Amino acid sequence: MLTIGSLCTGIAGLDLAVARHFGATPIWMSENNKRASEFLAARYPDVPNLGDLRKVDSSQLEAPDILTAGWPCQSVSGLGSKLGPEDDRWLFDHIVEFVKNLPARPNWMVFENVQRLLSHDKGRTARGVVGAVAAMGYSLRWGVLRASEAGLPHLRARWFCVATDASRLESQRRGERGELAGPPEEDRRQRVQGQGVADLRTAPVHRPETAAFGKFAPAINRWWDICGRPPPDPLIDDRLNSRFVEWMCGYEPGYICDVFPGHRTSLRLLGNSVMPPQAELALAVLTTPPVL
Repeated sequence: MLTIGSLCTGIAGLDLAVARHFGATPIWMSENNKRASEFLAARYPDVPNLGDLRKVDSSQLEAPDILTAGWPCQSVSGLGSKLGPEDDRWLFDHIVEFVKNLPARPNWMVFENVQRLLSHDKGRTARGVVGAVAAMGYSLRWGVLRASEAGLPHLRARWFCVATDASRLESQRRGERGELAGPPEEDRRQRVQGQGVADLRTAPVHRPETAAFGKFAPAINRWWDICGRPPPDPLIDDRLNSRFVEWMCGYEPGYICDVFPGHRTSLRLLGNSVMPPQAELALAVLTTPPVL
């Protein structure tokens, strides 16, 4: 089975998508947020958490087939410092050094960040990210995908990138052994066609149970149709229900809220997380060869 090494793991939303898409399993994670680390210890007790990636000697680790990283976005987001690489929370340069020091280069790397990464500093920050990955010998495909394009009942546009070891791509072109691992091409195409934007714009079945959502009812109904589970009550004691947010983010029931039943911690971790259905659709698009 393919293996995943996860950096800036959070609650492993990106890793859930990568695991489903590639049929892979995590061998180590890296997260230093206290609450997120407590969550990982509860949900992934057999997967070591390396803690702060800046303090890890990655040369001593098992090199994964796939490396994932949704590094903190505060330095480039609209509500953050906007300092980019000058911000102490900008971990991308540390991620590059971490990868360079691994015993072997991952076959694939999967990255996620906010859409504003592309426009920060007139595009120079994004060009730095892409250039650093390409300089390590990777071929990249990236794009912005909204959560609603995967059927989720909100927008939440995010930048996703898949980097592939260029030497393996060249071997594949030459017909040599060592073909890149991943889902068969036909399976990838079916995922894209089955989750395309046109399919998601069809009108959902009307349900009186969601009438109270008003103009948002069609979006709620659409996700209900896709995931097969009705929405939990959106409010509890006039407060936003974290189990409703968990549902809107595309996690399985109780994935986070059974670990942290309290309202505030669950909402904070969900708000910082990657939406698994959104990430999985991005992977399906970015690993499907273009039609020439």
